Amino acid sequence: MAVHLMTHSVYSLLSSTLTISKLVTSAKAKGFQAIALTDYHNMHGSVAFTLMCQKHHVKPILGVTLSLTLDEELVDFVMLAQNLKGYQNLTYLTSQLNQAPFILESNHLKDHLNDVIIIVLSEGGIFEKAMLDMDGAAIKHYISRLNQVFDAYYVGISMQESMYWQSKNEFLKAILKQEQIQSVALAKVFYDEPNDAKTLLTLQAIKTQKQVNDPALVQYDHHHLLSVDELVEHYDLEDLETTDRINASISTYDLANLTTLPVYQNNQNVNNKVYLRHLCKVGFSKRYPQKQHEPRYQQRLQMELDLITKMNYEDYFLIVYDIIRFAHVENIPVGPGRGSAAGSMVAYCLGITHVDPMHYGLLFERFLNPERISMPDIDIDFSDQRRDEIITYLTNKYSQEHVAHIVTFGTLKTKMSLRDVGRAYDVPLRIIDRLTKQIPARHNITLRQAFEQSKGFRKMISESEALQEVFEMAMKIEHFPRHVSTHAAGIVLSQAPLSSVVPLMQVEADTLSTQYSMEYLEDLGLIKIDLLGLRNLTIIDEIVQSLK
Repeated sequence: MAVHLMTHSVYSLLSSTLTISKLVTSAKAKGFQAIALTDYHNMHGSVAFTLMCQKHHVKPILGVTLSLTLDEELVDFVMLAQNLKGYQNLTYLTSQLNQAPFILESNHLKDHLNDVIIIVLSEGGIFEKAMLDMDGAAIKHYISRLNQVFDAYYVGISMQESMYWQSKNEFLKAILKQEQIQSVALAKVFYDEPNDAKTLLTLQAIKTQKQVNDPALVQYDHHHLLSVDELVEHYDLEDLETTDRINASISTYDLANLTTLPVYQNNQNVNNKVYLRHLCKVGFSKRYPQKQHEPRYQQRLQMELDLITKMNYEDYFLIVYDIIRFAHVENIPVGPGRGSAAGSMVAYCLGITHVDPMHYGLLFERFLNPERISMPDIDIDFSDQRRDEIITYLTNKYSQEHVAHIVTFGTLKTKMSLRDVGRAYDVPLRIIDRLTKQIPARHNITLRQAFEQSKGFRKMISESEALQEVFEMAMKIEHFPRHVSTHAAGIVLSQAPLSSVVPLMQVEADTLSTQYSMEYLEDLGLIKIDLLGLRNLTIIDEIVQSLK
């Protein structure tokens, strides 16, 4: 058996054709029981990858490809997490790397080399020139320098499918053996099958704003997902056995519930379950002065509080209550509440919402239900011009290490994929514009659906070989992530430092963002709070102020 220890997914933006699903299902089909994900400088796909591996009974190995600056040269290496502590080393380093300006140097690694496996690249890495020149002295010099950085490491052997590189690898391995450095099979995987190389070339052209026939583009041949049999055919048995030993040294660990919400600090010297009940009692008397003694009102409040405290969500409600309180103190316009949270009497009594759920017959169970797995979700509307003040307040109160925005991905949507591929294939923009105008105006329509539903779209493609090529390639890359952005409203707060839970990145200047998109944060124990900036609230406030 063997294990692929270096694979890049579509989250190495525009540098791989492998979706998480395709990577895992193809690995399973090709006979692998374990596989690593090692995207370049990021961990965007880690949780999705873990869940997909669990679904298909494949062991996930979480890692990352990093570049270290050493003596003004770049050392590319793979870092694999052996356990949860190793995972946290990865999240810390990738968080630092994605906060500009930051250059990874050896002093940044010294506290983060435990519980990880290091594999230094040979071909495509620091050894490549010396291998091409058959310069044994240079190879020994690099080994000496690497020995000063890493207590233990492997050197990856790649490109064994190439007769040319086989001889270079043999030369390197002989020196590694003399220096007592272990080699390991490291086939670099950027796409699934050999015929996907052109798709990767197209992505490279889009990324660099070049055309696919530009000689400056790197041709990534021999970077498909080799099967177990193909690895055995091309790579030395001892190097493949080393992949198995590395795999055996990596434990299976759980990323669930790595943190909770911060504990709300009340000023009454009581626990927050008691404090929440106290605030609700005060709010109840204000909201329902004529209904305080009606059993169904009292029972409704008691039922909600019992469930909220049983599920340990008291801090969530108190934090949201505190956000609303701050906004009122600072005269920041706040909306009356939206969504299922309007069905909560607790939210109404705390002043989070201003819609009486009893009067309108709204159900609390739509908002919070013990039989539902999902966490509560309260959306809060603020003036769009003053939303940043809310985020600054939270950052100052809980510190930047505990508050973050949430990343989102701009994807290659239907028209965008056609335009990008058309540009890469040197098709005139006016023709691509005519083609995209034939796409029906339907939300989230796919290229395949457009072809089936639009006669004009089909006609233009069928009459032009160039457009047929563009269309077929655009379908292959449709929905791939193209760039990172920030979720319009969502933030997360964490009791533990966020960089020990989730990798972070600098998307906006004021606050860091998680590298995981929102659908994967709940699994880690993070609860999303939506702080929406509405232009309507700003306009209403401006009108009110002008009338005073």
